[in-house]
Amino acid sequence: MAAEIKSRAGGLHLWRNARLATMAEGAPGLGIAERGAVVARDGLITYAGPEADLPAALAQGAD
Repeated sequence: MAAEIKSRAGGLHLWRNARLATMAEGAPGLGIAERGAVVARDGLITYAGPEADLPAALAQGAD
């Protein structure tokens, strides 16, 4: 289950430990990425991918 962390400003949302479905071009079928992260700012997704690759600026902005 993903855990949501909201920023104090309210415009930035971070979900960690998410299971993400991938649709990579050239890859057959649907892939699953465990331990993913999703960041949304003002209603738009700005990052979706492995939590290990989450840019530090996005992670710090949401904590």
